[in-house]
Amino acid sequence: MPAFMDCFADAATAFLPSAENPKRLTGKPAIQSAFQQVFDLIRKQAQSGPLYQRIVPQDLQTEFLGTDAALVTFHLGTLSAWAGEPLF
Repeated sequence: MPAFMDCFADAATAFLPSAENPKRLTGKPAIQSAFQQVFDLIRKQAQSGPLYQRIVPQDLQTEFLGTDAALVTFHLGTLSAWAGEPLF
């Protein structure tokens, strides 16, 4: 988790594609708490060890916001593509 959280600025904002958490997450503590729950659930549902989940981003876009920040967005695919495989 520490290496993952190093990817976020202290005042970062994140959105998770989840019905359980449809709200904006603001700040590292909120982001870490939400992702910890997601990662714990993924490991619990895993059929085997690592790799616990394979996400293949589609239509990846990076928008540079000045010289020291970027906004990266992508699609996870259609709901039918995830049928039978829990996202989180």
